[in-house]
Amino acid sequence: RLLLKTFAAIAALPPPVLQQMRKLLKNYPSVERDVLEMLAQEQKKVRVSGGWKNAIGEKQHFARSLYYQDKEEARSLPEHLAADYFAETGKFQDFPHYEYRPQQQEMAAEIITAFNNEQHLMLEAGTGTGKSAAYLVPALLWIKQNGGPLVVSTHTKNLQDQLIEKDIPAVLKLFPQDQFQIMILKGRQNYVCLRRFEALVQQMLLSQSKEIVKTLPLFSWLVSTEQGDLSELHSSIGRKYHYQICSEGLSCLGEACPDHARCFLQHARRQTKYADLIIGNHALVLTDLAGGGALLPKYRQIILDEAHTLEETTTDSWSKEITYSACAEEIKKLEQSSRQPALISAAEKFRAGIRQYFDELSRLGREQRASGEEKNLRIRELQQREALWRALELIRLDATKQLKKMRQLAEEYLEQAGGDTDTLPVKSSLAVLQELWQILDMVALGADNYVCWLVWQNGKP
Repeated sequence: RLLLKTFAAIAALPPPVLQQMRKLLKNYPSVERDVLEMLAQEQKKVRVSGGWKNAIGEKQHFARSLYYQDKEEARSLPEHLAADYFAETGKFQDFPHYEYRPQQQEMAAEIITAFNNEQHLMLEAGTGTGKSAAYLVPALLWIKQNGGPLVVSTHTKNLQDQLIEKDIPAVLKLFPQDQFQIMILKGRQNYVCLRRFEALVQQMLLSQSKEIVKTLPLFSWLVSTEQGDLSELHSSIGRKYHYQICSEGLSCLGEACPDHARCFLQHARRQTKYADLIIGNHALVLTDLAGGGALLPKYRQIILDEAHTLEETTTDSWSKEITYSACAEEIKKLEQSSRQPALISAAEKFRAGIRQYFDELSRLGREQRASGEEKNLRIRELQQREALWRALELIRLDATKQLKKMRQLAEEYLEQAGGDTDTLPVKSSLAVLQELWQILDMVALGADNYVCWLVWQNGKP
């Protein structure tokens, strides 16, 4: 029965997708290939136009909100309005298993007051208080009166999902005549990148990896998903491929990407300007602040749930790091993508320079552990060890020369290749390496407004 269901699911896929899957399995004998060959015989009369990505399904589209308002000045709400929903005779009493909680009533009233007076408000409530409902009701009432967008930010994806799947649908039952446009916006790495997915598949083809069979469910998912949210994938597939196919800031080509129009992340961000209520997370909000508001539309109210995690999230979001493994991974991608002897040779020399630099830091880490010192070391302390610092600087400067040579050869290769999409991985890896090396330059040359330090994990910096 399971085999029949699998066969039916494959047969239901659009012809361009089936053709792509069949092409990938051409040299890999398997049950899946036999099924695809059988379906190909049946579809010989079907005309196929365009690539498989043209079969990606329609995404959700918002129109301008019913509550949109173009004026700056907000109209105040009666302070009792939200609190009345939670009263002993309020609208929540119709909910099964609802218990009256005076703390909810007090929270709702305080939030309306803060909105009216444009004040900051910090609230703390124990588990079981029903905090989500206590801020969602005032938020929706405010949107009805003054329009959006209003942002609710959480620390964890679990709470984001709980709000979208459980809490918000429950509260919306109190507003049956309203049509709020509500969307969830997650961090970049939660969305699939079509270009990185294709690069993974091409890499498997080049290395003749039998793992390519395991990518077939991803094709099926890509043409059916509306959000491109990797959490939708089966846990085993998600764990295996998530970080190989998720969107990455450093390697993102933006509008230069051939898949920009189909990009799930870009679509989600475009839709936020039509949303009344945006469910985001702290990392996203902080990234938006650092970028001058490039990710989220202009908002006047924000509710920060799990606010006690803000300090930790701010440190994580506004930090930069460079590791040997990150550099080595991008060099490997560049070598596999270009297949140009001169460029590969230059990349190897750059890799050797990076390895030498981090080997010196590893040696220092061993000395630190042997002397019982802490595993973290401020860069200022490292600079005080003049002999070691001079040695590191000589290695860094030599590696910088190798990077410039590699970049020059890569740019020549890209120019000769023209607009060939096969060169995109080279362009992407080059951009990532340049960004990573700028972090090291920033550390070495002194970065204003930054605190720089070394961390050793398992003896590696």
